[in-house]
Amino acid sequence: MRLLRILVTGGLLVAAASAGTTGYTVRKGDTLAQIAARLRVPVKDLAGANGIKNVDLILSGRVLKLPGATSTPATTGTVVGGNRVHVVRAGENLAGIAVKYNTTVRDLVTRNKIRNPNLVAAGVRLEVPGASWACPVRGHYTVVSNWAAPRPGGHTHEGNDIFAKRGALVVTPVSGVLRQVRGKIAGNAFYLAGDDGHTYYFAHLDKYLRGPGRVDAAATIGTVGNTGDAHVTPPHLHFELHPNNGRAVDPFPTLRRWC
Repeated sequence: MRLLRILVTGGLLVAAASAGTTGYTVRKGDTLAQIAARLRVPVKDLAGANGIKNVDLILSGRVLKLPGATSTPATTGTVVGGNRVHVVRAGENLAGIAVKYNTTVRDLVTRNKIRNPNLVAAGVRLEVPGASWACPVRGHYTVVSNWAAPRPGGHTHEGNDIFAKRGALVVTPVSGVLRQVRGKIAGNAFYLAGDDGHTYYFAHLDKYLRGPGRVDAAATIGTVGNTGDAHVTPPHLHFELHPNNGRAVDPFPTLRRWC
């Protein structure tokens, strides 16, 4: 749920809760050191990127950009989602699929240009009605546009971080097949081979709530945490998007569209 509630306290604008996709919004009680640790960047670099001269003075409600980022978060680029997809399973027919998505066989036939509605092979991808892409974190969250931010060893950040309270639910954006992984850097993580032809990666989960295998869109798979090398930061979900199962791209335009 996207929410930015602004309160007036002592003449200052104070962000009581922030969520959305506009960069990192300073919250009441934040310090620059805490934010830098959360975003995993040096304090001096964060201050320099935002023209902050006094690192001990930062006002709530201000939106910070990351060192090395553009002046504003990316609003153009690859955006996935748009057509919800159902992969036909063995034994399924159009009548049963139509009931599942509260539609008609005629609608499915028209959408997918099906010549013989009595013959649909397993593995075929069908466009179906309904929401096409689910934001990967439920509840209150803050999406930070930190694609390509510097990382140790000369690496760069290949995703965006979605900050939320520990235990917030992590869900699948689309239907597909989950593969569970663990590592010193990722902690508890998943790969999702989406039925839309794209791969998604989720890292630093606190807990797994389901194992590997086929899942529907918006299925709950775990909870937000800070496992792996994120143990020094507040809880968040590291999220990656790999269009057409290729290299990672900045997921911010997609998160901005759907979250």
